Amino acid sequence: MTALLRSLLTDRRGSPSVDFAMTLPALVLVTVGVMQLGIAFLANAGLRNAVEAGARYATVYSSAVNTTNPCGSKGYPTSDQIRAMVTSKAFGIDTASLVPAATASAKDATTGECYVDVSATYPVTFKFVVFTTPAFNLSYTRRAYQL
Repeated sequence: MTALLRSLLTDRRGSPSVDFAMTLPALVLVTVGVMQLGIAFLANAGLRNAVEAGARYATVYSSAVNTTNPCGSKGYPTSDQIRAMVTSKAFGIDTASLVPAATASAKDATTGECYVDVSATYPVTFKFVVFTTPAFNLSYTRRAYQL
């Protein structure tokens, strides 16, 4: 009996399988974590692109007269039109969860320049194999001056 026990204790033939079985869960979690981080970077890029496009739209686009603009009726888009542009230019994110915002045109008290603040917020959660992290918000704001 002791000879059998001694031979089992000195046998090393299955040790790579045991090492692999012990490291596999950590390897899977790291791989999924890197993929989730990539998804978060894509969401951040899509959010920034959408807000930048909305800010550009708020300054360059000119159409029918907008009587709600305090800087005169120069034809700048309304806040609703800017929010629609932000939503349409987003990529890599679920637009149903995107919260775009655009303040109405306002005049800077010190310089007298007209501007619109365009911003958006997007909630992100990391979904690992066995658990999900609490949501955190990605947000980006851009001030667009209207001449």
